[in-house]
Parts: sequence; C-alpha cells; structure tokens
Amino acid sequence: MPGWPLCAYPFPLTAAIASLRSSGNGAREGSGALSEISYGTTVSAFGSLSLSPPMVTVALDKKSGLLAALYRSRQLGINLLAVGTEGLAQQFAISGRGDFDSPEWTVAHGVPRLAGGTFMGCSIDSFTDGGDHVVVIATVHTVDVADQPPLVYYRHAFGTYEALQIESAPSKSRA
Repeated sequence: MPGWPLCAYPFPLTAAIASLRSSGNGAREGSGALSEISYGTTVSAFGSLSLSPPMVTVALDKKSGLLAALYRSRQLGINLLAVGTEGLAQQFAISGRGDFDSPEWTVAHGVPRLAGGTFMGCSIDSFTDGGDHVVVIATVHTVDVADQPPLVYYRHAFGTYEALQIESAPSKSRA
C-alpha cells in the first residue's frame, strides 16, 4: 500500500478496512442528531467508496426525516448491526418510527451510536440526487469495530455471514 498516508487518520487504516469488511450486505442503521432530537433509519444501500481517505456512501429516501437532519448537521453515524439486533433493524425500518426511545445508545462523534455492532462516525462531504433517493457521501473519522458477526438481511429474512470453504482448483501444467 505505498503512498497511503497512514498517519493522517485518527485511527489505524486497518481498523477502517475491518469496519468496512464487517458490514456484510444487509442491515445497517444510519443515524444523525439535530439539537436534542435523534434520527435513524435502516438502510440497505450502503457501501465503501474509498480507503484513502476512508469514505462511505449511503442512499436515503428523499422523504426521510434523517436526510432532513443530515442536510443541517452534516454529521452521520453508521451503525453496522450485529446478530441479535434484529429488533433494532425492524424498529428503524418502519417509516416515521426511526426514534431512539427504546434502544440502548450513546453519542459518539456527535451522532447516536447504538450498543453492539460496528460504528463509524462520519462527516458529510456531499449529497447527490439519485431518483427518489439522495446518495450521501461521507468521510469516516472514527471507527469502532465489533467482534460480532454482522446482521444480514436477504430475501426478507435476517441471518448472518458464514465463510465458504472453497478448495483450491488444481493448477494446469503447460505443455
């Protein structure tokens, strides 16, 4: 990885890579805060954009209360949910129900951080129109990688990731 300014980040680059690897492809909760009101929603359109600097994308419905708060605060928390937090994913998936009344949470990087799972604290760089959604591009400033399997949502069911055991293909000799 020549040329990467590893010392420029307030966390090891390996932590950023580990946090993105722990996302699986499924249940994530985006959060933001404005004054004393916290907002959150479950998203499936999340991805890593860059490692240098560490950046992520998330797509939010244009009618999202969270999106309205993000336009003003420019701060975003990504909570990559872990197995056992299916109830949180369902709670934040219900339109208009993305509140923080019941889950255990704290404030980290100025935004809500849910208990358990991997967390990324981000500052928002830009908003891009994407049809009925807005793509939020954000720089990751802090990460807390959980040592728990990720919660994955696939075909209307929650599950988790299990690595496949793949045997190496035999090499072909050239004659």
